[in-house]
Amino acid sequence: MVCRVCARWRLCEVQGLTVSTGVVRGMNRCALGLLVGLVSLSVAACQTSTGDEGLGNGTQGSAEAAVPAFVAEEGLTPRERLRKAISLLEQGEAEHARVELEAYKLAVSKSRVADHLLWQIDADPLAHFGKTNFDYTLKPGDSLSIVARDYLGDRLSFYILARYNGLDKPGQVKVGQTIKVPGVQPSAALAPPKSEPTAAPTKEEEAEKASPESAAKQAVPPPAVNPSGDSAVIAETAAASAERIQEKRLSDLYTDADRLTAAGRYADAINVLEEGLLEFSEDPKIKRIAALNYASYADQLKASGQVREAQGALRRAVFLAPADQTVAQKLRKLDRAMAAEQSYRAGIDALAEGRQVDAYTAFTKTLQLEPEHQDAKRRLVSLTPDIAQTFHRDALLAYQKQELDKAIAIWDRVLEIDPNYNPASVGRAKALELKERLRTLKSSE
Repeated sequence: MVCRVCARWRLCEVQGLTVSTGVVRGMNRCALGLLVGLVSLSVAACQTSTGDEGLGNGTQGSAEAAVPAFVAEEGLTPRERLRKAISLLEQGEAEHARVELEAYKLAVSKSRVADHLLWQIDADPLAHFGKTNFDYTLKPGDSLSIVARDYLGDRLSFYILARYNGLDKPGQVKVGQTIKVPGVQPSAALAPPKSEPTAAPTKEEEAEKASPESAAKQAVPPPAVNPSGDSAVIAETAAASAERIQEKRLSDLYTDADRLTAAGRYADAINVLEEGLLEFSEDPKIKRIAALNYASYADQLKASGQVREAQGALRRAVFLAPADQTVAQKLRKLDRAMAAEQSYRAGIDALAEGRQVDAYTAFTKTLQLEPEHQDAKRRLVSLTPDIAQTFHRDALLAYQKQELDKAIAIWDRVLEIDPNYNPASVGRAKALELKERLRTLKSSE
């Protein structure tokens, strides 16, 4: 039997624990971390089921054995966690991916992607697809996700396709390798276009697309491929179904995102759109809608005091819509505000340690970055008399040593700080007079 512990919003029933969606959303970071750890331990206690020999006997078809304990990585955003889970599945790390997917579901109220990926880990590929299949030789630019998209209508079905072929690591297939694709082979006229060789993607493109890029279909398993009747009709239906699935998925995605955006649930809309970007990575409308939601979410975060999180949201918005100058300007403004706040905090720390000059410098920098920073203004006003006096003493010391240029420069700075500080004006005048006298004496010798 396949262990079903930790599925959806609960821990293993053996532990007698139940967690509702509302409770999960109300947890603080520490409590959520504890829950993720418990989920991980529950998964580690599971044992895999045996599969059929040969076809469909993938990584989940090995003999029953204890699964190593995995813990979900801390500090990941939902988007980062989902992409990590997909990467783990590509590497054949199914149980590790399961833990990350369960942690992802704790953070996201509803995810067809996570449900579909979890289903693929446990499903019997031979029972799902049947034994009818055809050979396909991988071309340059192909991957299991591309084959799954073209012939199964869903990029994310790369994992169950790998298991159908008994492949341990879906991400390590090679050009020229022959795999079996479930169903009847479409005729040449109806077969989907093959991918052309492409240049190696940049690291930024890989991070954005995180192949396989896709969104899942419904959480329930897709119908099994079990061809019967006229093969030409079946092939034509299979060739056309992928496009219909993509169109329906895109329409549903727009509808879900619009509904959540209208309700002000920008974080939930972002989760939906980020899952959509896995499948429709080049769709400009999804990118534009996602960027707008990130910008609105940044406003919410900033209003609640989460400035650093708001900065991250705006950076993602700029990445998705680099031509949107409104969003770019928002990010620049927030960057300056954060730098100003950092400088202000440095000034406060300097004051606490008795370093008044450093504090004055930090508060001055704060106002250069954010001229309307009222706290920095007040601090500078209170510091000005003491700073002017400190610099004046330094200037007098330089004057006594007849380091006249240095003394004049320090008095100039004092007068910049406080133009009405009369001792600096007097000292500066005396230094200039002495400097002129010395120059005259030297020239007359």
